[in-house]
Amino acid sequence: MTHLWLALHLPRLPLEAHAPWPSPSAVVEYGRVLIGDEAAWRAGVERGIGVAAARALSPGIALLARDLQREDTAMRTLACWAGSLAPRVVV
Repeated sequence: MTHLWLALHLPRLPLEAHAPWPSPSAVVEYGRVLIGDEAAWRAGVERGIGVAAARALSPGIALLARDLQREDTAMRTLACWAGSLAPRVVV
């Protein structure tokens, strides 16, 4: 029997776990931007810049602390959905 694998790459999960979020916004971890939304990106906010630089580039930006528990909940929700498509799911 051959197996079909599906891999999901979710680079925006830290931000999307906060949905709905205000815009512009960015998720911050250890004082650095991890990921920002489209409005933050257009303002020049990039991964790795500090909080002060993000605020200077986008004064109205909402800085959200990374929440690993919310991300885990989102992943488990996706895994439950994937379980409706396949007999085995690995997170």
